[in-house]
Amino acid sequence: MQNCIYTKDIIKKSKTWLEGFIEKKENKVILYDEEKKIISSKLLKEISQELRIGIYLVYVDNIETMCNDESIKDQSIKRTKIERNEVQKVENNINKMNQNDLIFGNRTEEEILKIIDDLTENK
Repeated sequence: MQNCIYTKDIIKKSKTWLEGFIEKKENKVILYDEEKKIISSKLLKEISQELRIGIYLVYVDNIETMCNDESIKDQSIKRTKIERNEVQKVENNINKMNQNDLIFGNRTEEEILKIIDDLTENK
């Protein structure tokens, strides 16, 4: 959550600014009041210093931090997906090895080669 100020007085020259918080979750931006109660939300792909969320005009204090936090979260999600894929590959390899154990038993490489030689000689 980032600090922000917001107002309903979009058209007025002298605006009454209130303090609040803003949070980005995926493509959704949520505006909170000082007590961290949700005031409004909007689907946005890009965040800028000045936002229009519902009937509110919002200025975000530190937009760089908010964008960096989101990119770190995106990287973490990508890393998790890659790790899951790697785990799946390892599990598949283990399953293949287990199937080979069923075929060849717990034999050494020498024993397996001898069996193959014997089979090819008999043909």
